[in-house]
Parts: sequence; C-alpha cells; structure tokens
Amino acid sequence: MKIKVFFEAQLRQAAGTDSTVVELDDAGSIQHAFSALAASASDDLANRLVDAAGLPQRSLLVFINDQPVSADRFSDPILKETDTLSILPPIAGG
Repeated sequence: MKIKVFFEAQLRQAAGTDSTVVELDDAGSIQHAFSALAASASDDLANRLVDAAGLPQRSLLVFINDQPVSADRFSDPILKETDTLSILPPIAGG
C-alpha cells in the first residue's frame, strides 16, 4: 500500500520537500513507514526520524488523517491505503 507522508517545519527542510509517498506492506505501522522513509532519506532526515535502534523518535508528533497518534501505537498495524501521515518535530514555546 502507498501512504502519503507530509513533513512539517524543520523536517520539511531536512527532507527537501513537503511530502512524499512511502510503499508499505498490508500491515502498515508507523514504525514500518519511518523505517522505509529513513532507508531512502538523507542522514540528516533519517536521524530526525529514527533513533540508533531504527525506531521512530518518540519526541515526534505524528498524525494519521489529522488525528494524533501516541508513540505507544507506533508499532501497531494501523495505517490503511487511503491514510495520510503527517510528521512534526517537537514544539517548544514560551
């Protein structure tokens, strides 16, 4: 299945684009999507997406179809063919 991925803020700059499409198997999880993205990404983007073990960075904000997804669901097979995945870096304010 193909999932459209949107990069926001600094991730957009690191990716050099605001979106891409990632190919996943039928049991698509955010973890699988991040692994596929990191495999074809620049080192800068890959390091922002996954940690040293290849797992999604838990500090990232992730949305499926504009609905937030908690980091404890990253390994669940929750992605479907028509979904969009949005990834945002952590937000700090003051």
